[in-house]
Amino acid sequence: MMSMTYREQNQTWLSEREEAQPQVTVVSVGSATYASGNAIVPVEFFARDKFASHGSDTLCRQFTGTVTMVHVSGQWLYEPDTSKLKAAVVPSNNPGCPS
Repeated sequence: MMSMTYREQNQTWLSEREEAQPQVTVVSVGSATYASGNAIVPVEFFARDKFASHGSDTLCRQFTGTVTMVHVSGQWLYEPDTSKLKAAVVPSNNPGCPS
């Protein structure tokens, strides 16, 4: 799901995410715009980790902005390094927060 560049630079990311067991509630995914083989997609979602682990906590966050998807070998992969997401911690009783 992640770009090869990101996976190479963050080799422990997958095991850390598995340990944290992230939960996500998607609010919206907008229409993509395309440029230079990439897709820029507006999104809004809530996320929080079920368990605190290295590099994470269990706070609920609301994410808004755009994500960059790169087209590689017939697949669209997420490229975190060029995505433009803003995150705000919100109360855990917010209706959008995963339980």
